Amino acid sequence: MGRIRTILFVALLVLGPLVSLNREQPAPVSAALPTAQKRANALNHGMNLPWWFWFSGPAWDTIGTRYTRAELQGYYDAGIRGVRIPTDYYLMASSNGASSLNSTNIAKLDAAIQMCLDIGFNIIVNVHNAVPEWDGTDISDRIQSDTTFRATFVAFWENYADHLSQFSADRLVLEPLNEPIFTSNPTLWTNTIAPDLVDAIRDNAPNHTILLSGPEWS
Repeated sequence: MGRIRTILFVALLVLGPLVSLNREQPAPVSAALPTAQKRANALNHGMNLPWWFWFSGPAWDTIGTRYTRAELQGYYDAGIRGVRIPTDYYLMASSNGASSLNSTNIAKLDAAIQMCLDIGFNIIVNVHNAVPEWDGTDISDRIQSDTTFRATFVAFWENYADHLSQFSADRLVLEPLNEPIFTSNPTLWTNTIAPDLVDAIRDNAPNHTILLSGPEWS
């Protein structure tokens, strides 16, 4: 059985042109939705869950403790069906500049994901930009300017995607980088780094949908 190859592209400014490409051969109303679209629809209504595995504090002493099950259940009862869990590379990697995973923090993330799934949420897990005050440079800028780290980040996603592939492909979406910047060199993201990240994820989580956005803050 062939692998499901689904990439969900988020680029609000080009949705109109993308739709117009299909005007000559509109899909029948009864046609089944593409897998990526069904998974996107399942995230509605959605919300972000920061300060959990991203911006957990300078000492990282609150990682995994920001949201209680009761609080998350309250969001679900209010009608939220999709949650995004932003994660920080510096928390998920075993050390600064490593491609291997931090086993302690990954275990906390696993527990958080499972709790959200048990409540009924569908989930996006991403890598979010860090802040210079807490750990060096903005990660998007670092990926752009440091070729060694760029390769490390791709290798990190190989490991990250492989680990996260244990969770249902229908309920967990993978976002390699939130709001890529690359203002001075947008084609570097579009033509080189994004495809490398997609390949890294696809090789290790072949059935999961990838949420991929464009440069210059999406």
